[in-house]
Parts: sequence; C-alpha cells; structure tokens
Amino acid sequence: MALEDLTEAIETLQGMIGRHRDYLSENETRTRQVLIDPLLKELGWNVSDPDIVQLEYKVKQKWADYVLMWNGKPIAVIEAKRLGSSLEDNETTQVHIYANQNGIPYMIVTDGDKWEMYEVFKPVALEERLLMEFQLSKQPSHECVLQALRIWKPNLASGSPKETMKPVLGPPLDKIEGALAAPPVPDPAVGLKPDETWIGKKISAFTFNGETYEVKKWSKFLVKFCEILSKDDTLQFREVLKLNPGIFSERRDSFPSWARSINEIGKTGIYVHTGINNDDKRELIKAIVEHFGLNMPVPHTD
Repeated sequence: MALEDLTEAIETLQGMIGRHRDYLSENETRTRQVLIDPLLKELGWNVSDPDIVQLEYKVKQKWADYVLMWNGKPIAVIEAKRLGSSLEDNETTQVHIYANQNGIPYMIVTDGDKWEMYEVFKPVALEERLLMEFQLSKQPSHECVLQALRIWKPNLASGSPKETMKPVLGPPLDKIEGALAAPPVPDPAVGLKPDETWIGKKISAFTFNGETYEVKKWSKFLVKFCEILSKDDTLQFREVLKLNPGIFSERRDSFPSWARSINEIGKTGIYVHTGINNDDKRELIKAIVEHFGLNMPVPHTD
C-alpha cells in the first residue's frame, strides 16, 4: 500500500461526506457501502473475502458488523453506525464487553467519518484504552492517513500496531514565502479559479501552454508539471528548492523515513515528496506558477 494511494482514497471519502452527507446519514447501509468498506479495503481488509473480513459476526448475544480475521481468528471487531451517529452509547459498550469475553484484542467504532480504536485488554478505564481516533471531515488528509495506519492490515495483524506521528514536511504550504500570501486571480480560460477544489476528483490529464499530458494521479500531475518546467531551464528550476525544503530536496535520503512517495523530477537531481493531500499539491503548483510567472495548468477531471 502506497501512502499516496491511501491519501487519495481518504480525500475521495472526504469529498463524499461533503457532497452527500444528508444521503449517507439516512441509514447505516449507505454509510458502510460508501465510506467504511472502501477505507477498510484500502487498508488491506477486503470485505468481500470471509477469510479476511466476516460480516454480521456473532459475538455472544450480539451480532458484530465486521470482524477482521487473521490466521483464522478474529483480531478486531468493528461497530458501524450511520453517518452522524454518536460513537458513545450502550451498544458500543456492549460490543467492547463481548470483544473482551471472546478474546478479541481490538475494537473499532465508526460512523464512516469519525473512527476510534480501542485496546480491549488494557487494564485501565475505557477512555484510556483509546489507541487511535480521527475524523475525516475535520482533519487534513495526511493526519487521517497517519492515524488510519493503525488499522493497516500488516500493522494490526502484528499484534502491536505501531503509533504513528505527525509528519514534518517543512513550513505549511500557506506559509511559503511570498508565494501564497495573495495569489493572483487567473483567467478562467487559462487555469483554476481560486476557490476550485480537487478533493474527491480523479484526474486523467492536464493542459499546459496548449499541450495536453496524460496523468492518472494528482501526484503524477505535480511531478510531470515540474518536469516540463525543468526542461526549459534546469538551472532556473532549481529555485523550487527554496519554495518548501520539506517537499523538494537534492537528497533523497533527506526525507522522513516513513515517506515513500519520493520522485525525481526528470533528471534534474531534485526530488519531490508527493505524499501530501491533493489540496496541498494544488497550492504547491500555484506557488510554482506564481514564482515563475507562468500560466496555470488546467486539469482534466472526472
């Protein structure tokens, strides 16, 4: 699983919540199919394979919505609720008790937006057993990714899912020196409007200065756009190193150890870390466009 794929999956879910909150809030089935199942699948838990995930699993007198399986044994029980439901009620408490009685070490409760994970056998009060929590509609995608990795199949199956941490990618993109403080309003015929968002949309190509380039991911868009610019004047393009040292670097090993989405820009010897959310990629491209005085590339989205 690539972090950029998980990031894009989470951003898609964030878009779903934003556009279809009323629809998804009407019942649990919609929430499960549109929000919960896709995230579990992205984390390695194929809900269509009973060897991996069992649905409506009987736990004593209770039917659990999901049980995550490892080597034929349940390792986590998931209580699913419709979007917007409270995660704290008697039903959730009972599931926790049943998990304890059946030797299931982890319990997860979610409404598709808010996710909480508990260590069942930790000998402390319930609130102190909390291992992980995040909310898609309230947090940036990269923060959700780092929390969701607790549920990543190899991590959870290890029996001791490792703690994640907040990444340090240099200064926030809205603090890039002089680049984003007052972005110009581009001609709509040339590029993006300032309030346009890419969250939840898929890209197929982009057009820049009359040429169209096929790309399948937003990360490829960023890399290809930088590669195009570098071919015009490689020495001048090295100025991107000043825009955000946490995103651009001349040393691949300078990025954090967890950062796997590292791409060289053409053959410039400059590397870019693309494991950031789509909105940050947009802002980064806007910063580059302003820095070099260029037209905004136009993405082709579905």
